[in-house]
Amino acid sequence: MRLEELRTKINACMSSSTACGLCRTQCPSLELWGVESRAPRGRMALCAHLLRGDLPPSNTVAERMFSCVLCGNCDAVCPVGAGPSRVIEAARERLRERGFLPPKYGERGGHVAREHNPYLEPHASRLSWLPPGLHLPGKAPLVYFAGCTSSYREKELAGKVVELLGRMGLEFTLLGDEWCCGSFLLRTGQGEADGATVEGMARHNLEEVGRRGAREVVVNCPGCYRAWKSDYPELGVEPEVGVLHLVQLLDRERGRLRAERGGEVRVTYHDPCHLGRHMGVYEEPRRLLSSLPGVELVEMPRNRENSWCCGSGGGFRAGYPDASKQVAKRRLEEARETGAQVLVTACPFCLRQLRETAEAFGLGLRVVDLVEFLLERWG
Repeated sequence: MRLEELRTKINACMSSSTACGLCRTQCPSLELWGVESRAPRGRMALCAHLLRGDLPPSNTVAERMFSCVLCGNCDAVCPVGAGPSRVIEAARERLRERGFLPPKYGERGGHVAREHNPYLEPHASRLSWLPPGLHLPGKAPLVYFAGCTSSYREKELAGKVVELLGRMGLEFTLLGDEWCCGSFLLRTGQGEADGATVEGMARHNLEEVGRRGAREVVVNCPGCYRAWKSDYPELGVEPEVGVLHLVQLLDRERGRLRAERGGEVRVTYHDPCHLGRHMGVYEEPRRLLSSLPGVELVEMPRNRENSWCCGSGGGFRAGYPDASKQVAKRRLEEARETGAQVLVTACPFCLRQLRETAEAFGLGLRVVDLVEFLLERWG
């Protein structure tokens, strides 16, 4: 973000006629710690002082900026469009440039530069999730970009995406050499990490897509979707192919889905922050769920642009694992209060976070990805 744009956003928030505090009503970190400097308005004030030069960068300031989950709820309620989450991302970048990047993020950023994933795993094992005996064409009109979380942490989900696409009769393939989309680096202020740049990573992935002759790329990770669809063009790398989140593809190809198995069940849907608030995709997963025989979709009070975060985005789970579980617990309690037996989401981050938290607290709520749910009800 350019300095002048940054200054304009901060001034819009700090104006005496604007300082409304609406963002305080929906902030996970403020609810957790109850400290104004961890609220969006407090962080904007810190950024204003940093810009003026009357507050020096420090580890304390960095801690305040990195204890934000970047859910974007503050952006959704801001009446002047100040965009606190984008300002906080920019502050993280400038703090990193001044040497105040928390080591836990720097270690993962360096690993992305070397091994193309933030999970401290070897690049050579990226495709270890592939189902045995799977044969895909060298070229196809559609490429499935699995992303790091599905490839390294939710391998079963990646396999089910491939299974569902195959059952639907879609002609698709994978990249020969998939790299991290760069979302983790951008969200943690590391557009450059150990000599690698997100722009360079984007160009690599797009070149790989070109080698496959694809017209469209489909992703099942909202972080990857935001990177491909929004961040890459902002970096001057415009994909010359269509980019879809999986729910958009499934909604478009609903006629290929078969849902004939399974009894009556009440479900609720959790909007991932990157897919919903950041990218405006709300209705496609709801249409898919509502179209299934025997499925009753009920909404949590906070849904769509008002949805509560799962607690795992923006590097928050990596930096604050215990706090992130408290954020997730609050969301799971909301889901349980609807009377739903199943909580469905469309994000491997949300899936992992909500499922593990439900199990840890014994909340008795089943958490699944939409892909899993569709396969279970396939006739």
